[in-house]
Amino acid sequence: MKKLFLRISVFGTLFVLNALFIYSIDAYNIFFDSNFIENDYKKVYMTISNEVMPRGNALWNLNEYAKHPYQNIIIGDSRAMGFDTDILKEITNIEYYNFAIPGGNLKTIHDVFWFANERIQLKNVVIQVGFSTYNKKINYDLIKSVNPYLYHPYKMFFKNWFIFDSFKALQYKILNEPVERDTSDNLKLQNENFANWDQLLQKQGYKVLSNYEYPDNYYAALKEISEYCKQNNINLQFVILPCHPDYYRIIEEMEMSNYRERFIRDINEMGKTFDYSSTENRITNKMSFIDLYHIKHSIIDSLTYKIWK
Repeated sequence: MKKLFLRISVFGTLFVLNALFIYSIDAYNIFFDSNFIENDYKKVYMTISNEVMPRGNALWNLNEYAKHPYQNIIIGDSRAMGFDTDILKEITNIEYYNFAIPGGNLKTIHDVFWFANERIQLKNVVIQVGFSTYNKKINYDLIKSVNPYLYHPYKMFFKNWFIFDSFKALQYKILNEPVERDTSDNLKLQNENFANWDQLLQKQGYKVLSNYEYPDNYYAALKEISEYCKQNNINLQFVILPCHPDYYRIIEEMEMSNYRERFIRDINEMGKTFDYSSTENRITNKMSFIDLYHIKHSIIDSLTYKIWK
């Protein structure tokens, strides 16, 4: 009996200590707006870790926006994260919130729009979309996976990855290692991808496209958003960012050009569309890309000026 009581006491003590650690570090600002660890340090881990990036950014953005909603938002996946809201403010004199979530899909975009719309009267909405995610089979529910921690924060104390995230936030604070745009990490990633280009073509190109199914559900979801924006005087715009030239070559090789053309028609139907995937607007310089889908920040900055100026 004493041993059982001792074990329960030890377990209970460890649980309380872990909960206090997660609470005090507050890696996602769930409990406080800010604390002794600046936001830049907290964002490092969710920026450089592929495992943490989707759910980490999803939870961070949902929580941050719920506390401080903006009337003007950008929604999309990791490609839209490159849009610099400071440049947007400089061009338009309007404050935007970048609600892009890496690893997100059209389901994520739909959920984020309605999440934002429930909290404030929206004015300007920019949605970044891509053919690679306009796919019925890409249907995981990213927002649903993090909602329990947003609405019931105590559940964080029962999830191991919140302990790891808290340790990492503290580590980066101690080491003074905030992430900056266009750091050597991007160049390192580009070099790694270029050195294994054939494998990347298989993973991001052939494998994704071979699993394609026309997304009538996503078409309906975007149509719903489009109609709502028209009825409520919300300025809705779409952006299709360029992909690596090899991506379009694979599409032609797999005889999927008709699907991509239908995707373009669908998006143009929804609202004003800035299409940088079209033949006349494509970027042909391969060094402008980090992988098949992502362009360098310097390139997306130049596109930002083209789109909004």
